Amino acid sequence: MNHRFSNTRKTRPNFTKYGAISCYHTEIMCGIFAYIGKPKSIKLALGWLQTLEYRGYDSCGVCFKTKKGLKIIKTVGGVDNLTKQLRTLNGVVSNRIIAHTRWATHGKVSTLNAHPHTSCNNEVAVVHNGIIENFNKIKSKLRNHKFTSQTDTELIAHLVEDEIKKNKSAKDIIKYLYNLIEGSYAIVIFLDSRDEIILLRKDCPLVVGLNNSEIYICSDSQAISNFVNRIIYLHNNTGAIIKENQIRFVNSLGLPVSVQEEAVQKHVENSGNKKYKHHMLHEIFEQENLIYTAINHRLKDLKNDGIIDFSRCSHDALSNVKRIVIFGCGTTYHACLYGSYLMRELLGIHTEAWIASELRYSKYIHSPNTLYIGISQSGETLDTLQIVWSLKERGEKVLGITNSPSSQLAKESDYVILMKAGREIGVAATKTYTAQLLELMFFTMMLAQKQKINTKFYIRPLEKLPAAVSNILKRHDEIRDLAEKFYRHKNYMFIGRKFNVPTAYEGALKLKEITYLHAEGYAGGEMKHGPIALVDKELITFAVAPEDPIFSKIESNISEIKSRGGKIICITTSKQLNTDEMFLIPTNHEFFYPLLCIIPLHLFAYHVADLLGREIDKPRNLAKSVTVE
Repeated sequence: MNHRFSNTRKTRPNFTKYGAISCYHTEIMCGIFAYIGKPKSIKLALGWLQTLEYRGYDSCGVCFKTKKGLKIIKTVGGVDNLTKQLRTLNGVVSNRIIAHTRWATHGKVSTLNAHPHTSCNNEVAVVHNGIIENFNKIKSKLRNHKFTSQTDTELIAHLVEDEIKKNKSAKDIIKYLYNLIEGSYAIVIFLDSRDEIILLRKDCPLVVGLNNSEIYICSDSQAISNFVNRIIYLHNNTGAIIKENQIRFVNSLGLPVSVQEEAVQKHVENSGNKKYKHHMLHEIFEQENLIYTAINHRLKDLKNDGIIDFSRCSHDALSNVKRIVIFGCGTTYHACLYGSYLMRELLGIHTEAWIASELRYSKYIHSPNTLYIGISQSGETLDTLQIVWSLKERGEKVLGITNSPSSQLAKESDYVILMKAGREIGVAATKTYTAQLLELMFFTMMLAQKQKINTKFYIRPLEKLPAAVSNILKRHDEIRDLAEKFYRHKNYMFIGRKFNVPTAYEGALKLKEITYLHAEGYAGGEMKHGPIALVDKELITFAVAPEDPIFSKIESNISEIKSRGGKIICITTSKQLNTDEMFLIPTNHEFFYPLLCIIPLHLFAYHVADLLGREIDKPRNLAKSVTVE
């Protein structure tokens, strides 16, 4: 039977087994941090909070326990603004701290709408990631409370205040909230009068870290990995009660549940970023080592026994794949598109690439021996996870590709490929995009091996890639010169053919993300079907034009633009092109040009943004971990 991946009506199917949800608004992409233990400086909390700033950074706040009650300080902007407000608190310590960095959905960006939010009597403080879908319905029944913000989060504080007045226990409050609130959320509630902290988690990540008598709570395990030695990943519909530095875990009915503690992998920040102006530039340059390490590791398998090995990927289970569906969002979708070109070309398998948010609302058509591949850098992208949950409900097999081994995508997929790209702090993806291309490339070769396709032909081109990347990065001044020449232009077009259509899309997206300039990516053959009408002397066109089997086609597209007075910058291997500017890359196999061509495009976007004075690592309106629909 054909049906949609999910039901958009309020009477939606029950996917609670896998935590699937149906959002009618957006989720907040925010960061939660809480600490319970020995008295710590409030300024330490700001350092912790700063590690979460990539998740949202339009406003932030901190709440801490004092002898006179709860003290709350909030501000718009980033954590640096909060630091300025806390200068008067030099030397102030507390043993109960909750903090939050916000990306606005409900309510405009303002101090009043920043978290934490409190009850009328100021005895309950709440920070919250997620969405309360029945917010308006519940709020209409709380007429005896004064709301000071436009957020759905404040509702939780007032609900808890009423339950405390009824002398309800913490486990009863957890049961009450799970029963009442519809939506997805990670919630931390501080009950000052009882000196209790309550946690609830449904679909949004929330972890608990332990270090002797200290308890850390966070929406991202990496942010607390250096402070704790054990970590607990809360399951869906699980809550916790913390009192006197003791923690009890309960389910949505308030009944005790057992949890699993895991050892923590310490996160070592690469000190090399100190010599770079921005994290994004550092991460672009990290690609040389990333590509060398990945290729060196995989080539050992390819040279020795010809079988590329992936952890948590069963060769036998994947041997009869006849159809592949790859899905992701944003930059990741461009990697999916590259994967689809590659799999069709090398494997001869029907392969589709989908934007995850579109696949979710499309007809679901079952066919035997189909492999679904969900890709997410963070492993927490809601659009991608919703498809995974739906597929799991139907008994389909899912391969997850992610950079986070502790993410929901990694935990819920049947097979997992970990990119091992290291932490990426810049919001705009660079090295993780390259890592996704690499893993799709090697996974395709593994499937080719199962079909008895000889992949050893690709060993030499692969071996040449690290040196080629090094060559490009050593010449980054050439890209900066191009940026200085063209950064005053307002409109850009990026074109490519076949394997480099995704490269054109990605080049345009990166420029849009961090410069806020208008840029569009197109398949070169589409130019004469409409976009060529935009060509004039003010439009700058990037042509991704390495000498591949269809080089003559992109060459014709370049001539079409030049003949109409357009300015062309070519990323190419040929010195013979008729172009205004060019950046030469080393020659390689057509399969692997996207790994080389994207680097100068990322560098160009970076340098233009730098010349325009943009917030490169934290571009406006964007967040790193996109848990929105």
